[in-house]
Amino acid sequence: MIFVRLLTGCGKSLPKTKANLDLCAVLAKVRDNQAPIVALAGATFETNAQITPQLRQEVGQYVVDVHENAQNAPQDAMKAETDCASIGAPVAKGY
Repeated sequence: MIFVRLLTGCGKSLPKTKANLDLCAVLAKVRDNQAPIVALAGATFETNAQITPQLRQEVGQYVVDVHENAQNAPQDAMKAETDCASIGAPVAKGY
């Protein structure tokens, strides 16, 4: 946990907005196999919510990688979950 806190402190932190928290919650559910990846795609791409561009890009890249069965999908999810953890949002159980 200390390592995660150090990592989250290194970059630009995300604002703790409802839109960011909501997207992080959907990401956590998908990573915990409680929601399908299409729910995350919808929450990322089919919304007008004011999601921080950095988080939208990281989650969007994860969605694309999962769709393409890319090997770097777990790393992309970890980037987004690190941002989510930095604002106290839900993260997957394995994070």
